[in-house]
Amino acid sequence: QIHAIIRYAMGGRAAEEMGDVLDALRARLMAEFKVSAIRTSSLEAYLREREAMVRGKRHDISEHVDAAISAVFDRIAREVQRRIGDAFDVPIYVVGGGA
Repeated sequence: QIHAIIRYAMGGRAAEEMGDVLDALRARLMAEFKVSAIRTSSLEAYLREREAMVRGKRHDISEHVDAAISAVFDRIAREVQRRIGDAFDVPIYVVGGGA
């Protein structure tokens, strides 16, 4: 039921929102490490592992992952709040593809 409420509130845009997390993470990492591109498959692994391999060295990117998720999560929470109001105390979880 909760999933249906969130899907309704987001107008079926959950996949777009996850893409937004990857885009936000990509932008942050490109600026941090001064690289011109990062493959989506690499970003997905970085998101899961919270580490990035750049120029042969592992970097803890937890801060960047948290910031990217938080920005999108806040937008989802605001939209859910806008559409269904204060009547519900709805927990929102960010989950992967198989969930």
